Amino acid sequence: STYYKEKVDLFEKLPKKEHQIVFVGDSITDNVEWHEFFPDVEVANRGIQGDTVNGLYNRLKNITDTKAHKVFLMIGINDLLRKNSVNDIARSYEKVVKELVVNHKFVFIQSTLHVYDKESSINENVILLNNRLHKLSLKYENSFFIDLNENLSANNQLKSAFTFDGLHLN
Repeated sequence: STYYKEKVDLFEKLPKKEHQIVFVGDSITDNVEWHEFFPDVEVANRGIQGDTVNGLYNRLKNITDTKAHKVFLMIGINDLLRKNSVNDIARSYEKVVKELVVNHKFVFIQSTLHVYDKESSINENVILLNNRLHKLSLKYENSFFIDLNENLSANNQLKSAFTFDGLHLN
């Protein structure tokens, strides 16, 4: 999309400076003003609406250029919505994580969020993907899995109180 291309271009043109934290992902990441939540921390937001794991892999330089000590990674829901297989997503995810653990001190793999209501049929694949992501985090010394669904979901669905459209967080 035009938005995607504009964001990648913006990230390439931003000054190269060291950040403490970089948030990476799709619209769920992109839609948050992270610097507002963490005003005393050098934070970079490298989320792009509609992004996929392969799209992220193709723009990893945008992330590594932040020189962030900590990377918080959440991506995969768009892949599932596009009916990509969990195996393909997990293979691509590993390429991303493998690169990030080399360039950053800590990589926090955040679970792919369950969805609520209209798209809830994909939640079975969300569970399968999250199991694979947890196992992936165990392969690398400086990577960790954070299960966000533990607090944000019930009965394998995103709680309606946390979403305005069944997919994005409010």
